[in-house]
Amino acid sequence: MACELVGVAPEDYDTWRTYAAAVAVGHGPEFMQAVPGIARAATEAVARSRQERALGLLAELLGTGAEDQDRLTDAELITLVWHLVLAGQGPAYLIANSVEILLQHPDQLAELRADESLMPGAVEELTRMHGPQVLTLPRYAREDIEIAGVTIPRGDRICAVLASANRDPRVFEDPDRLDFRRPPGRPAHLGYSHGSHFCLGAALARVQTGVALSILLRRFPKLALAEGDTLRVPNSEFWRPTALLVTL
Repeated sequence: MACELVGVAPEDYDTWRTYAAAVAVGHGPEFMQAVPGIARAATEAVARSRQERALGLLAELLGTGAEDQDRLTDAELITLVWHLVLAGQGPAYLIANSVEILLQHPDQLAELRADESLMPGAVEELTRMHGPQVLTLPRYAREDIEIAGVTIPRGDRICAVLASANRDPRVFEDPDRLDFRRPPGRPAHLGYSHGSHFCLGAALARVQTGVALSILLRRFPKLALAEGDTLRVPNSEFWRPTALLVTL
């Protein structure tokens, strides 16, 4: 969907999926090849939108304020394509995680099938407990600080563990329980980060996940996990399966 949004040619979708998987791992030869490949592919997407007047967000941005001095530069447009398409992997991972967890909790799955009005709450709860983003981007301590008896020196690089924060018993009652009726709003989970770092695509991710799960559960009433372990990427940044075996 992210590729379609920015006007990437359909024949390039698989290439972008390969790039996204390599970036998610974050190391190795595939990662090293993906970075320049993404830059080339994003440049091509911008050029295609300009030349063919293709539909999509890019075409809108290229046509809006074309004579303004404040219009986006090619470098900014290329960066936008890069970020939007790669960020689109987040909802895909969330959907895969959610399917696995729902099939492991038949009581909650039956409740959701019986009452689709629970879907928004289900998406929030699945994001809180099983969202794909494990860590925040690295930050640097601006001063010496002690947390839980550990001193973090000024200048040290640190990451917050979102998976831990979203199960903080001081914030969430019975945090390890999957509860689609958990009151919305406050306290809010950090599945989409917070404040100035809040995910710009959060609303789209929520809608995508809810629609995908609703259609999947409606279309395949006998959906179940197949025998065998779910394989996951050995990665500290994303919690996601490489394959999820199911029966229909």
